[in-house]
Amino acid sequence: MTQYLSIPKAAKHVRKSKQALYRAICRGTLQSIRIDGLLYTTTNWLDFFEEHKGESDRIKKHGRRLFDAKKGTYNVKQVAKILNVLPSQVYDYIYKGKMRSFRYGDYQVIDKEEIKAMKVKLKQKRDQQKTAWQTNAIVICISKNWCCHDIV
Repeated sequence: MTQYLSIPKAAKHVRKSKQALYRAICRGTLQSIRIDGLLYTTTNWLDFFEEHKGESDRIKKHGRRLFDAKKGTYNVKQVAKILNVLPSQVYDYIYKGKMRSFRYGDYQVIDKEEIKAMKVKLKQKRDQQKTAWQTNAIVICISKNWCCHDIV
């Protein structure tokens, strides 16, 4: 049988405030159980919370996950991994209006269709840069009387 800890005892165990643990329970990042109207947690659940405290994947809104790949909603870190760019670039795309998102508290929530559209834009941009580099290499090749086959 597992040993349940009340939230004040759990707060002392992990050296956090009671309010921080209650907020984590409301967000869905800390698992708890309600017994006789009081919330309790276990040491295993607290350890899991401490290990994964920086992750936003488990945050819930109205009992449902906020970032869920099955529903097509992603956070900035996940989008950066999908697009193969830095998270700061994703924030920059959102700020400049190149990618739409909506906010939930401190989090940016990005829809799957926006990611697909941004993938297409980035692919076109990379293709243009690649062809621009090839044409510049050919122009330099011709002006220097080099063999074009060696560079391209």
